[in-house]
Amino acid sequence: MSYEMIQALSREQGRKARRLGKKPRTFASDAEVEREYRTVPFLGDYTPRGWRHLQGRDLFVDKSGLGQVDEPALTESGFVDRILELRLEDPAYGFAIIEEGQFQVYVGVFQRQPGAGRKRTVRVSATPLPPVEVKP
Repeated sequence: MSYEMIQALSREQGRKARRLGKKPRTFASDAEVEREYRTVPFLGDYTPRGWRHLQGRDLFVDKSGLGQVDEPALTESGFVDRILELRLEDPAYGFAIIEEGQFQVYVGVFQRQPGAGRKRTVRVSATPLPPVEVKP
């Protein structure tokens, strides 16, 4: 996958994330990190209002599941460990995919801006609702 294609995908995902009102993923506890680290959203080049992307803190992560510890990209367990370390600095850090290649992703680290209002976000259920029967 070329760098131009990766950039185009990032811009497209940024538009989708803005339209859907996506926010960086925060974790309430270490146990939640270990259970739900795969639920980090893809924000692309979009930074939501009230958040700041911490440039230079991005995590390079293997997404194939075949990565090794001695490779530059973090493995799944390395990614979880790094999130846990970052939560020691600030438990309110948010995480989101900002670029995606064929085998790796860059996960951006986001910080909530001081004084920014907190909106309640509704999490979309993975289980679709049953169809509603309409009787004439």
